[in-house]
Amino acid sequence: MSAAPAGPPVGLFELSIQGRHAQGLDCARKASAEAPWSPFSIGLLAGALEVAGETGEAEALLGKVRTDAYRYPAALFCYHLVRGEKDSAVEALQQAAEKRFTCMIVIWVRPFQVLLRQCAGWSAVLEKVNLREAL
Repeated sequence: MSAAPAGPPVGLFELSIQGRHAQGLDCARKASAEAPWSPFSIGLLAGALEVAGETGEAEALLGKVRTDAYRYPAALFCYHLVRGEKDSAVEALQQAAEKRFTCMIVIWVRPFQVLLRQCAGWSAVLEKVNLREAL
């Protein structure tokens, strides 16, 4: 992997998977600075903060979107994925699909299907958004 990640979401997940949490937190902070309103950057930063042991700050950040029926599942998806909690990430993705948060399909479903397809809820997510398993 290059020194500069491909972009905040993909780069952050790569850094998390590699155990490079300090760099992941830096990447998440940059994403949040660019789009502090985005449920994706909120979830990314909250997950990175949690991994770094900053639980209070992570909870406060998620609290900003907790009452938003559309943004909260998207934030939770990112939060759980950064923490390596794939089954919980798929559950959040299912919630987003139920709310018809359709941008999740192109941003998260297809790009992360290889990582998530072994999760118990994966086929239900695909069914909910009228997709089939990609070959």
